[in-house]
This record gives sequence, structure tokens and C-alpha cells, in this order.
Amino acid sequence: MHTLLIGLFSAGKTSVGEMLAAQLALPFYDVDRELEKEVGCSCGAYYKEVGEERFRQKESELFSEMLYRPPGILAPGGGIVLGPSKDLLKKCPKRLYLYYSLQEVLTTFSQRRIPAFVTDLESEYFKREPCYQQLATNSLVCDGLKIEDIVSQLIDIL
Repeated sequence: MHTLLIGLFSAGKTSVGEMLAAQLALPFYDVDRELEKEVGCSCGAYYKEVGEERFRQKESELFSEMLYRPPGILAPGGGIVLGPSKDLLKKCPKRLYLYYSLQEVLTTFSQRRIPAFVTDLESEYFKREPCYQQLATNSLVCDGLKIEDIVSQLIDIL
């Protein structure tokens, strides 16, 4: 079965997932990358073009397909918890939440790549954070941690 990494956009799911998968000798699957390959543009551009409902539907379809791939580390986009995939996410028995405090998000994430549709970090945080908490089988506080430290702690959890 897959291990799922969840968390806000720019939380490091892709970077952590690639490193974690490599250390565990597992495949790594990134929903956003697959979506971009399939639609031929960035997730942000596709979101702007088709709107949130169609974007989340496409994201859900891809995620559902990925569940049938060999077990590995699976990283969906941060907003997947807001779409029709919520119940599908529970098919992954290990759901690891890369948690960041609001203060860390406001100070650090503002310097990272943030999706164009996000106009207010704080409201996005409060909209998504309870969904991640409810879905997660384990949470890791990542404030101030390097990717290597996050991976090491996730290996301990697994």
C-alpha cells in the first residue's frame, strides 16, 4: 500500500517524497507532476483555465489511477483535501502530515512558490489545516527542519 504525504502547498511534499522514496527503495508518485504532464501546462495555469471544480476533478481522477500503481510514496497537491478525493485518500493506510505552524507559513512560505489562486495564506491555512489533521495517521512538526531531518523522522515513524 502507498504512504501518502499531505500538507500545504510548498510544504516540501515533492522534495521530501523523492528523498524518502529513494531511502526506502520505493517509487515516488507526484500528482501535480502527472497532472502537468497530462494537461500540458502548469497546475496554476490549468486551474486558471478550467476553474477549481474541474481542476479538483482531474486531480481526483489522476490520484485514483495512481492508487493502482506499485506501492510507493504518493504526494498529492495540497488542496486535494478540499476536493472529491477526500475519501480516496483514506485508502492509503499511512497518511503523513507535514505540519507547519501558521507563523512558519506566514514567514517562510511567502518566500516560496505559492499557487497563483492563493490570495490569503492565513485563510488557506485555516481552511486546509483541519482537513489534514483529520486525515493524518501521523503528523510531523516541520518548523525549522531541513528536508533531510524531515525524511529521517518520517523513516522513524514508518
